[in-house]
Amino acid sequence: MLTPEELEADALFPWLRDLSLKPVPPLEIPEPQRSGESEADCSSCDKADDAYIWTNDAWRLWPMTGFPLRGCVMLESRVHGDSFVDLPPPLLADLGPTIARVERAVLSIGEVGRVHVARWGDGGGHFHLWFLPRPLGAMHMRGSGLVPWVEALDPPDNAVLSAAHEAIAAAMSQPS
Repeated sequence: MLTPEELEADALFPWLRDLSLKPVPPLEIPEPQRSGESEADCSSCDKADDAYIWTNDAWRLWPMTGFPLRGCVMLESRVHGDSFVDLPPPLLADLGPTIARVERAVLSIGEVGRVHVARWGDGGGHFHLWFLPRPLGAMHMRGSGLVPWVEALDPPDNAVLSAAHEAIAAAMSQPS
């Protein structure tokens, strides 16, 4: 475990203050239910296609508004499933090419150093992947250092976010 001094010295760590580790809380077993565990209470399944910037028969691409990274999007499966193990084999076979297509579309907005693709399944029970564009030159946000910075930054102007999402939608509508 890194000391607070080592954390502060790390170029990827965004805070300068006296830090101490919180006590580790007790385990919660059974774990609390997440939203969207079943199709009946899944907000992703309930969303109409017009809430997305791109859709096809298998996937939908949701624009992350109010998020501090220009061009951040979330890829969701049309099929309700929680994780990779829940997706049918044809969808899994299509996932790799779809990830590459979304990454190319996010890179097309320009001024993106890298596109990080992440899956955290603790927030909702519908399969989704995050596409997190690291701003070009923001070396302090490399790798896992991107996540703490996201928590500390303000989102860009809505017009900037909208323009990026429109460009991603246009790139996604091109034949692959």
